[in-house]
Amino acid sequence: MAKAGSKRRSSRGLAALLVLALPACGGGDDVTTNNAAGIPAEVATQSQSNLAAEPAEPVPGLSWRIVPGDADGSLQLVEPEGTVSLTLTCGGTPARLSVAVPGFTPSRTGEPMRLAIGTTEIALAPIVEAPGARGSVAEGSIPPNLAELMADAAAIDVVQGVQRIGSTPPPPRDTGQAFAGHCIDLLG
Repeated sequence: MAKAGSKRRSSRGLAALLVLALPACGGGDDVTTNNAAGIPAEVATQSQSNLAAEPAEPVPGLSWRIVPGDADGSLQLVEPEGTVSLTLTCGGTPARLSVAVPGFTPSRTGEPMRLAIGTTEIALAPIVEAPGARGSVAEGSIPPNLAELMADAAAIDVVQGVQRIGSTPPPPRDTGQAFAGHCIDLLG
């Protein structure tokens, strides 16, 4: 028991260090925040990851869909019983990538959400007060290589703390490319 607690404390210490260090990396004071830890909204980093490196096993009835008529452009992962378990959205001004997971408990400590698309992991800043949202929501910059990431992905995972969705099969190629194309178009 003591070991688990000490790991938790050391993880919190690391998170606190990152929170303190991130503003120093971000630039000016004009960077807006909307999350518990005050992480700059522009913080969205890509790194190599093993989270979704292996191909995901197909799940009967699990599907991806683009939300029809959604001006912002949303891609949803739908469970066999029809429940939406994950929504990726590109929209806003400036254009942002947001990830909403209704089944996650929102982060009150500002812990980043990690979206793994294949072997690329994208860290997103949590949004503490997302209007009308259930669960946890995080956002960051739209990766300019999103189309390539979606085309090459063997799986998709979302992790925030100990909460995880995945590994899930990626969307069908045409669906993933349509979503990524919309997102890239927003970048101008």
